[in-house]
Amino acid sequence: TLGLLQRHLLSAMQEKCFQISGRNPTSSGAAVRVDGVPADFIFIGASNINDIQSMLPALRSRISGDGYEVLMNSVMDDNEKNRSDVTRFIAQEIAKDSRIPHADQTAIESILKQSRKMAKDIDDSPNSLTLRLRSLSGLIKLSGDLAVLAKSEFISSDNVTEAIGRAKSIEERLEERYGSSWKAQTADYSAIGHKSGKETR
Repeated sequence: TLGLLQRHLLSAMQEKCFQISGRNPTSSGAAVRVDGVPADFIFIGASNINDIQSMLPALRSRISGDGYEVLMNSVMDDNEKNRSDVTRFIAQEIAKDSRIPHADQTAIESILKQSRKMAKDIDDSPNSLTLRLRSLSGLIKLSGDLAVLAKSEFISSDNVTEAIGRAKSIEERLEERYGSSWKAQTADYSAIGHKSGKETR
């Protein structure tokens, strides 16, 4: 579907008009087609890095020819202003969730510490804070859920530490438990073999 949508978008960008077709629900599903619909527009899009290779070369050429391709930063400097911005982000995510308590100072420091770790581990950028805010948001919400379960008045550093452990991906947890995902799959097959009375080798 991505390829098809790209072709429609490219056609509209090139011809500055577009054909709309569909069915009219108020007329027993009769076919409807409108040609030459004006389509002179400014396109603003975002993509993950992994998806760039799937984009049509002609579409990318059109974008870079008439506009800009912008690579967003994934880290920012670890300074007072940016630490304040991360703290504000924490407060905004808590307010948006509305079910979890506010974070105390120890929790904020723990989240900032994890932000530094992510910047170093993922982007090889020491003395920085991560801008991977979706992952940071998940950590904040999970920490809040743990605080709610513990009936705490505030999110604490202990909640954040526990959330960091629980927020690991399934692959990471399988690696810790079995040594590799392959061994984990072998364990599943062995369990099936024992249940059926067969020896699995």
